[in-house]
Amino acid sequence: MSGDVEDVIADPKRSVLICEQDCVFAGFALFGAFRGGPGYVHTAEHSIYLVPEAQGKGLGRALLGNLIDAAKTLDHHAMIGAISGGNTKAIAFHESYGFTQVGYMPEVGRKNGVWHDLILMHLILETPTDTFKRKG
Repeated sequence: MSGDVEDVIADPKRSVLICEQDCVFAGFALFGAFRGGPGYVHTAEHSIYLVPEAQGKGLGRALLGNLIDAAKTLDHHAMIGAISGGNTKAIAFHESYGFTQVGYMPEVGRKNGVWHDLILMHLILETPTDTFKRKG
C-alpha cells in the first residue's frame, strides 16, 4: 500500500473500513468532510477502493452499505461520491444505490499523464433525527 493511501486511512477526521479477503488486504472504504465550514458538517464525501482481484465479488456492495449505515448513524444528511468520468462501472454501481449524478467537471484530475473528468454523485440519507426544513 502506498504512503498516500496509508495517510488517508490514518486521518482521524475520516471514518474508515478495511476489507480483507482470506486474511489479505482487499480494499477500503472511507468518508470524511465534503467541505470545510459548519454548513457542511452533515455532508460526507466517500471513497471506495478494491484491489483488482477483489472486484466483482460483492465486497464493494458490502463496503458501501456499511458506509451508508455509518453515515446515517453519525447524522449525515447527504453523501457525495466523486468518480472518474471513464469509470462507468462505478457510476452504475452508485446509481444502483440511489445516487444521482449532480455534477460533471471536465479535465480536473490527472493520472498517469492523462487528464480525467470527474462525475459527482449524490445521495440524500433519510435519518430520523433530521429536523431541518427542506428547501422549496
